[in-house]
Amino acid sequence: MKRNQLPTSPSTRRRASSAVVAGLGAASVAVALMSGCLERPVAGIEPRTTNVFVDRIQQNAVDKIDLLFMLDNSRSMADKQTLLAAAVPDLVNRLTNPRCQQQDPDDANGMLQQDPQPANADADCDAGFKREFPPIADIHIGVLTSSLGGHGADACSAAMGTQFNPQMVDMAHLIGPGVGTGRNWAATPAFLDWGADPNISSFTAMVQGAGENGCGFEASLEAWYRFLMDPEPYASIALEPCGNAGGQCAVPSEAVDETVLAQRAAFLRPDSLVAIIMLTDENDCSIIDGSQNYLAAKTNFNLPKSTSACDTNPNDPCCHSCGMKPVSGCTAPVDDPKCTGPNGPGTATHSQDSDADNVRCWQQKRRFGVDFLYPVQRYVNALSQSQLCVANNDLSGVADCADADLFANPLYSDLTGEGTGSRTPDGGLVFFAGIVGVPWDLISEDSDPDDPEKLVYKNAQSIDWGVILGTPETSPPIAPSNPIMLESRDARQGLLGVGTGSVDLDIQANGHEWIPSTSPGDLQYACIFELTEARDCSQPDAVACDCEPQELDRGSNNPLCQADDGSYSTTQRFGKAFPGTRHLEVLRGYGANSIVASICPRNATDQSRPDYGYRPAVDTIITRLADALQVRCLDREVAVTGSEENGDIDIACTLVEARPGLGSACNCASPGRDFSAPEVLPVVKEQLAEQGRCEGDPGCENFCLCDITPAGGDFNNSGYTECLNVDESTAPGWCYVDPYNGRGNIDLIPEDCRLAEPRLLKFSDPNNDLPANGSTVFIACLGANTE
Repeated sequence: MKRNQLPTSPSTRRRASSAVVAGLGAASVAVALMSGCLERPVAGIEPRTTNVFVDRIQQNAVDKIDLLFMLDNSRSMADKQTLLAAAVPDLVNRLTNPRCQQQDPDDANGMLQQDPQPANADADCDAGFKREFPPIADIHIGVLTSSLGGHGADACSAAMGTQFNPQMVDMAHLIGPGVGTGRNWAATPAFLDWGADPNISSFTAMVQGAGENGCGFEASLEAWYRFLMDPEPYASIALEPCGNAGGQCAVPSEAVDETVLAQRAAFLRPDSLVAIIMLTDENDCSIIDGSQNYLAAKTNFNLPKSTSACDTNPNDPCCHSCGMKPVSGCTAPVDDPKCTGPNGPGTATHSQDSDADNVRCWQQKRRFGVDFLYPVQRYVNALSQSQLCVANNDLSGVADCADADLFANPLYSDLTGEGTGSRTPDGGLVFFAGIVGVPWDLISEDSDPDDPEKLVYKNAQSIDWGVILGTPETSPPIAPSNPIMLESRDARQGLLGVGTGSVDLDIQANGHEWIPSTSPGDLQYACIFELTEARDCSQPDAVACDCEPQELDRGSNNPLCQADDGSYSTTQRFGKAFPGTRHLEVLRGYGANSIVASICPRNATDQSRPDYGYRPAVDTIITRLADALQVRCLDREVAVTGSEENGDIDIACTLVEARPGLGSACNCASPGRDFSAPEVLPVVKEQLAEQGRCEGDPGCENFCLCDITPAGGDFNNSGYTECLNVDESTAPGWCYVDPYNGRGNIDLIPEDCRLAEPRLLKFSDPNNDLPANGSTVFIACLGANTE
């Protein structure tokens, strides 16, 4: 049974060729904020014209946040989870009790913090200081893990016998609060509702409860997709005969995981700010569910080798598996020397050493000629599309998608059933943060000599992606220019070699290269960090310890086990992380609302410093979220004719409010509203449908479309004048405040907007009902006069 499916009539799936409106846009509007600033000109129109420009009014006030943490729960994650748990109070306290700050008179880009900060959100800031954003008291906090089982293989399944741990198959179910550490599957709700239970210890316990006994095939990307976006998360997966092709194929069940759907519906509000925060020290291994992709997680099995073309260009069409049929225009596997094995041409398979389970997800296309993982574009599209075509692994092709495969993206849908509308992909309310395997110094700003203990991460646009990622999508792919981000077993050129001196993280972020094991398999590190407390790996109860006696005996020269004098022992002094290249590809692809931080903290020992643990990561996350929590400055100037003195002001723009779920109860006769012009209605409904806001309602007939009138009824009355000059004006409607051009009171313009000489669309209503909560508002102006 399909869930959240969108009707796919032409009116829903493509823009109609109408001459009435060009360039539609919309924004959800919450009652808590009734203003927006304007920075680019837009001239006026009347809706009866045939050349109409309709633009978004981006002024949604955020009063609730949904935070989803995806925690890698595989081996070696306990130390990182502890550091994240220590940063939890900073995160929650900053959201619920934002800093009081003021502009630094000596630094145009700097802010001075009030010291001390107010004890709580109810306390006022000192004179001259103001909150960085309005306090947020309504927060949902969910925690899930990277463990999605074996995708049909024997790994991470009951087939492992006594080695199986149920935490290997968390399947994107939320770890409920209230059990200390571990999992509380029976919790209702399965997340922390901060408004109802403002308990830091509950949040901390959920983070630490993830543990490190999960599946080693970490689906760190697919886990959050499955919880937030997957329209049909399968309930189970099993092997069945593939048919004429022979062999067995993994087949997801028709039945869906009702737990995921129920938890999603309870957790995800349609008008909240959503932040996905991912913590993982290894690269993603999100195996495709279905067909024979499960072979990537099959144990006691070795995959066929790749063709020779893969050695130099894994993106070459001639790069494929030696076990596949010949590809037109390419050397056949039987004629490829690399594909010749003990059983003859075309039969070469990897050895146990070259195909160890622990590195099965490493550079699959180059090594096996097949990529068993979901394409990274899947996750970029899931974050940025209102509709998903599930027939394609990357979820693209919405325009040509078959009806049965086209779904509304739950992230941009109203799952409450209350008809309150939902966020949109272009609304700037979805953030994706990755605390992943990358050295902190490659993604941070230069140190401030006046504040050397402060670490500030760059925004996504400022990161030099060529240094840390290269261009893995080109043919041939270009490796990251800094070799420390190259996934490799062998020592990488340009870095300190195996066993070079002692560890100095100021010289090289991973200490030096080492000799990774071939069984169970390991890779070179991207970065390491000094542990808060060293671990004695010789103890019988030492779990997930990297400096066990056999490691010392092997002579691996592992920097994790190295003392200051350069000697090696069974004492583990450092934590580790591997290059998180797939995570970084998604973060780069999603763009401005991505937040990148290192899982290797600069300082994990001195808790008094601002760079301790993941404080810099949390600070960067909050700083980015603050942009969406503040008053937004609108980006267009409205053209006005006439003057107040002559009583002939005219603004030929119309504001159209779209309220969902009212149907026949639609009433445009209430104060401040009027019936919209007939020629505007079809294009507004078309745009609503294209944005996925009319789920289950192909014609969007349940939306109530009304004009919001000028305050007092027109632009030349005392009510409109009051709206221009008084904060709490009483005449229902809207007014255009433009004090730099002599229209209205400068005190009505938010301070954050004033430097850009902004203007304000102000809504006035003593009942606080204009625009209605959850509505979508369009501003329509004459396109011919748009500057």
